[in-house]
Amino acid sequence: IIILDLEKKLCYTIFDFMGLLYISYNGLQ
Repeated sequence: IIILDLEKKLCYTIFDFMGLLYISYNGLQ
């Protein structure tokens, strides 16, 4: 259960990071 929770947090962190990159990329154009 703890491992699955860590995997969820990792996935959410990656999604948040990709979201920031997407917003930043669109902001430059």
